[in-house]
Amino acid sequence: MSFGLDDLFNFIFKKREKDKETEKGKAKSGFKKNPTREMIEMIIFAVVLALFIRTYVIQAFKIPTGSMESTLLVGDHILVNKFIFSPVPSFLKFLMPTKEPDRGDITVFKYPDNMTRDFVKRLIGLPNEELKIVNKKVYANGERIEFKDKEQYIKTELEKKHLLSPSHIYRRDNFGPEIIPENHYFMMGDNRNNSSDSRVWGFLDRKLIKGRVLLVYFSVTTDKEMLNYKGKKTFLKSILNRIRWNRFCKIIK
Repeated sequence: MSFGLDDLFNFIFKKREKDKETEKGKAKSGFKKNPTREMIEMIIFAVVLALFIRTYVIQAFKIPTGSMESTLLVGDHILVNKFIFSPVPSFLKFLMPTKEPDRGDITVFKYPDNMTRDFVKRLIGLPNEELKIVNKKVYANGERIEFKDKEQYIKTELEKKHLLSPSHIYRRDNFGPEIIPENHYFMMGDNRNNSSDSRVWGFLDRKLIKGRVLLVYFSVTTDKEMLNYKGKKTFLKSILNRIRWNRFCKIIK
């Protein structure tokens, strides 16, 4: 049995109306609510509301890898807008505007090869487009697609040590041409030389998309040198030094 947003809103509003009528009847009869029961109801409502927000509105994630550097850094804690790509009741559209995923959106989605994991990549190719990569240059329907201030090509440690075969490098830097299927997208990390994305595991199904990255609300470096400390004062200083203060509430595009 499916339970969507419309069903949830109808349930909440109908329950509220029913509760109001019940309260009126109790007020007339002089009935008073049990404080313990009232507290339990408040806790249940808070839990349901929190679950609703996490499921349909906003969810927090942490960035564990460098595949989206330098847009997203390892240790960034991000908020993801989950309703932006979801259908909402018509009467709420002015409060919760929605849209279809578009080129350039930094998107969180379920990893197609392991549904228990979440990935974050930039949306590059749209449904029904012919996409190809030639020597790291991306083309959609013959038009060059690039994000000059975002994408970067930093050599990996294996590449620096000449441990990557020419065939591996060729497959990483070239793709297609292939037609992107209906309701599918081509995703890539901004750190192009160090990203497991659609070049590796194929096109992304629309139904696996969770939402669009909104902002970085907190960020802490993972630099091991900053983790060394001796004594309480040095420990506190180390903690403060690890925080990337300039990334607080940073809007991500």
